[in-house]
Formats: sequence, C-alpha cells, structure tokens
Amino acid sequence: NGAKLSDDQRFKDAIADLPGDALVKAYANGQAIRQAINGSLPSSVGANGLVLSGSGLEQFDWISAAGTAESNGIQITAGAKGGPGGTTYTSELVNALPAGAWADVSFNNLEAGIRKILTTLGSTPGFSAKRAQLEQALGFSVENDLLPLFAGEGALAVYPGAAGSRIPAIDFVLKVNDEAKAQRVLQRIGALARLGKIGTVRTVTVGGVTATELRPASANVSIYFALSKGMIIVTNSQSALGAIGGGGTKLADDPLFKEARAGAKAPDKTSGFVYVNLHASLSTLLNLVARSAPSSSLAEVRANTAPLQSFFLYSTKDGDVRRAGGFLEIK
Repeated sequence: NGAKLSDDQRFKDAIADLPGDALVKAYANGQAIRQAINGSLPSSVGANGLVLSGSGLEQFDWISAAGTAESNGIQITAGAKGGPGGTTYTSELVNALPAGAWADVSFNNLEAGIRKILTTLGSTPGFSAKRAQLEQALGFSVENDLLPLFAGEGALAVYPGAAGSRIPAIDFVLKVNDEAKAQRVLQRIGALARLGKIGTVRTVTVGGVTATELRPASANVSIYFALSKGMIIVTNSQSALGAIGGGGTKLADDPLFKEARAGAKAPDKTSGFVYVNLHASLSTLLNLVARSAPSSSLAEVRANTAPLQSFFLYSTKDGDVRRAGGFLEIK
C-alpha cells in the first residue's frame, strides 16, 4: 500500500496548528517543490543554482494553509518552516499615512533582501564591472549610500486620485535614520534627472515640504520625491507631500483599516502586512472599466463583489516557522 501522507512527520508538523474546522486545507512539501522547479528548467539554468539561490524556496521545509468560514468573512491561517528569518516590528508609518487608503503594504528591512540578491548576482560574469560603472555615473555607492536607506520600515500605499483623474495616488515611503545621507542621495538623483533631460525637473513646496518634481516629457503625470520628518516620500500626488506626516486622520485610525486588522487578529508586531479596502477600490475599478469598455457582464461582477469589504494579511515569526494570518471581510 505504501506510506501514507497522514503518517509523514513533515505533514503532521505542517498541519498541526491549522484549525480543525477549516473549510479547506493545503500542504506543500518544500523539497518536492524545489525538485519540480529544477526538473522543469534546462540543465544549464538549473545547474548554476541562481533560480532558487537567495529565495525563500531554497530553504523551505513545508508550507501549509487553511481557510475557515466565520459569520462575516473567511479567516486565513498559514505557516511555512524554513526560509528567510526576518524580524518583527511595530508599524509607525500607519500613524503618518493618511486615512482612506485603498491599499497599504507594510514592510521592514528591505536592505537585507536586496543585499542577498546583489550577492547572488555578484557571481554572474561582468556584474561587478557593470555595477561599478553604474555607481560612477550615479555619484554614490549602492552598498554604502543607497541600501542603508532601505534598512527601516517602509510602505507602499494607494489612494484615490485627484478629482477628475483616473490615475490613483501611489505613495512609497521609507523611514530613515540618517537624514543627511538620504538628502544627499535625493539631491544627486535630482541632479542626474536634470542632466539627463528626460523631462521637466523643478523644486516645489507643498504643505511646508520641499520636493523635487520630475515630469517626463512623454507623460502627463509627475513624480515627486522629498525628505520630510525622517521619511523619504516618493509619490505621484502633490497633496501627499503635506498629508504624509501632517495633520488629519491617519490610517491607524481609519475605521475600515482597524476593523480589517482586528478581524485578522494581527498582533502589534508583525513581519509585514497587506491591507486592501476592497469596497472602495473594486467599486472605482469597475466604474473605470464601465466607462472605457461597457459590458453587460459588469452588472453581475458588481453584484458578486459588492459584499467584499476588506482584506488584511500579516506574517510573523514563531521560532523557525513563519506564521501568517488574515481575514477577508464579507458583508
């Protein structure tokens, strides 16, 4: 009859913390995944190990997940043994970002992941020489000047666009410890943009924040970048410059954000999280689709997605196991 999956110790460990009343459970053997990926690649590609090197799959032992029905949504539970360590942190940027976000991705210490990628790429012939050429052109060191800017907390948030605009506002924010170094890097990027003549570059001040505006010649949108209150802000929304870290209600106090986070039972400290305001974002997206490509099926899609309110997913660390939890709110 052969060995049964239910008797496999790896499988037992993987599902041990999954809810017994789950609607659906999933399990994956990390070793089997790696073998399948390597087996599907040409021998010349799989042999050098670059595809999996530095990725989480290189170290994962197992992955498991489950979905459990609740009165107002679906609870998500997941775990993975092995993979990158990561650290937990308490998000401070939720107290700086304005309320009303369609989505927010919170992360910490991207520097470590980027360094791993660069180390892996360093074994590629010619990479080091090309990197040296790039640094000479930039006028700063990737290793010593740029990467440290990604060592702290960061966020990628999406908001409704300005009135009459179909383009949402996108904010990329990094908390930095060395403001002087951050300012030098931003000034150098601004100078390079001017020299490159890729569009209009000018200095603007919004809400007391001085920023560099870059408007590419072939685009009808501007990109702003600035240093404000210990944060690097890169955005396509001029109003965001003063709103981030300014007055007004913040994301941490946004009723839907608080409800979504509570539904996911997220702890104060996580390894990162993703939040989506499905009620607002899906409605706006469907309205845009209806204006650009009207379809009779949109009414059905709108009706089917109307109950979706929010989604929140977080990760944390439990020894050598990475845990994840989430909640899809449905009303």
